[in-house]
Amino acid sequence: MSELAWLAVDWGTTNVRVWAMGATDQVLDARTSADGMARLGGDRDAFARAFQELIAGWSGPRPLPAVVCGMAGGREGWQEAPYAPVGRPLDALADLAVRVEIADRGLDVRILPGVSQDDPPDVMRGEETKLLGLGPVSGLVVMPGTHPKWVRLEQGRLRRFHTAMTGEVFAAIASHTMLRHTLTGDGFDLDAFAAAILDAKAAPERLLTRAFGLRASDVLGHVEPAVARGRLSGWLTGLEIEDCLHRLDADKFVLLVGGRDQTARYRRAFAHYGITAEQHDADALTIRGLVSARSRLFPELPAAG
Repeated sequence: MSELAWLAVDWGTTNVRVWAMGATDQVLDARTSADGMARLGGDRDAFARAFQELIAGWSGPRPLPAVVCGMAGGREGWQEAPYAPVGRPLDALADLAVRVEIADRGLDVRILPGVSQDDPPDVMRGEETKLLGLGPVSGLVVMPGTHPKWVRLEQGRLRRFHTAMTGEVFAAIASHTMLRHTLTGDGFDLDAFAAAILDAKAAPERLLTRAFGLRASDVLGHVEPAVARGRLSGWLTGLEIEDCLHRLDADKFVLLVGGRDQTARYRRAFAHYGITAEQHDADALTIRGLVSARSRLFPELPAAG
């Protein structure tokens, strides 16, 4: 790959993705592996080996620049990149990137920091790079996922944010309670989800009794698994929305950043609140954010050869 100029890397908890980038920041190729932080367990040598294996066969300039975001910079990651305090301009986060101590002198790896907040306590790693990819925008950004992030931006500056455990709580209930017998398969009824958002909005205190009623409905043959999954997800998401909208000053317009299915669900939910939601692809924003960081860390790319 003679045009390869640098590597863009998103190192998550479960997976790592790397994009081979050209000199004009175009994507030339992409690879993914399951060597996320959770698998490598804080072994720096294992991170280095996994990275070398993932990019094997790609050739470019030496040293080859690599800009990394995500959990590679966590305490159990490749090399810790301390959190930047909330309020710092997102395009200045690259100034706090750490250089990885690596035996291979053919690589120049920089890991971007996450962002921390003291009041209330909160942290993020990886999401800040997606936010950087949005550019100098203002408004409310919602990032669905296992741990959804709600972020208030002002001209590209992250002012405050909140994280919910919505996806993880759903997974825990689906795997470790009696509802595991009801929430089978991977089907998802979007209409049931939307109706459950209204349930949560009207009576959030009824979550626990509704959850048991879901199992009872299954025993009595009144509910299909896809409907049950939609209802539980809607009830949990509704609680998240009720909490975070009030804490971050609800707008009539939000930016949704994530996968297509997840953002579509939240868009449907926000319609109940009279809020218009604009969807943005998370992967595309990650690449744009890494490109922005690259321009600051490596303003002049090394020549090939």
